[in-house]
Amino acid sequence: MKSLPRTAELLALAGRTVWYKPPDEAVADQLNLVAHVLTYGDREDVKVLRRYLEIARRPAFSTNARGHIGMPWSGGFLLLRCRGA
Repeated sequence: MKSLPRTAELLALAGRTVWYKPPDEAVADQLNLVAHVLTYGDREDVKVLRRYLEIARRPAFSTNARGHIGMPWSGGFLLLRCRGA
């Protein structure tokens, strides 16, 4: 699992939601930070955290069963979206 970046925004978020650890240590403990933000944070806190989690977990390109290079979820999802389903 990729670690979260130590930005001022995430450190402030960790300081508000994880009161028993220093913010830098709280950001390093990613699963604990997520649990505390979901429990004690507000909607804006969750949006901030989600943005950083998507950056940290951006999937790499892969080869699907037919040998095409693309994102793992792209085939069926895009097919359904293009058909208007």
